[in-house]
Amino acid sequence: MSRFITKTGLVLSLVGGFAALTISACLLRKLIGPLVTARFDAPIIEYAAAHRIADLTSVMKALTMAGNPLYLSITVLIGGAILASMTRSWKPLLVLALVMFGAVSLDHLVKLAVARTRPASLYWAVSATGPSFPSGHASESAAVYLTLARMFAGTETRSGLRTLTYAIGIAAPLLIGMSRVYLGVHWPTDVISGWALGCAWSAMVLASSTTV
Repeated sequence: MSRFITKTGLVLSLVGGFAALTISACLLRKLIGPLVTARFDAPIIEYAAAHRIADLTSVMKALTMAGNPLYLSITVLIGGAILASMTRSWKPLLVLALVMFGAVSLDHLVKLAVARTRPASLYWAVSATGPSFPSGHASESAAVYLTLARMFAGTETRSGLRTLTYAIGIAAPLLIGMSRVYLGVHWPTDVISGWALGCAWSAMVLASSTTV
């Protein structure tokens, strides 16, 4: 009975957290009005597009691929399988799958609700479809890589390797998000909001999963 109550509490906390994040993201978009776009977003996009370097553009295109849902799904499967082997439990894989599914769902739901237009296509260095806010690459990569970092760090006893694991988990979504701005397909505030959304969802799932 107590186990049923615990699982019910987990489901309710995650559903409530998901709803709260969705509403918060939509409200955040309301704060990013035309003035912010004109004074903050647009100058950065224009500067990045005007100062692209061929070699750096190639690197950014490779980085942005690391944040697409297919690549992240493969990362979740591989990382989850390794953690399952290390911990002798399927729980890490299930948690990672929940993180990935939730992050993708949050991104799609907020995009539909907000429907922010992307920067003009003349700034694009890669193709893009759909609304702009939030950046799915930023939110989903933040959720997945930070969760992986936390889980792998939890299996490591050496402080140096734990620090390195966290550094990689933080650097990956930061670079992926920056690549989206550099390539001209997202406003900077899309990416910043995506990072916040992904971090919050990862923290919610990790905190809730420790009670089961």
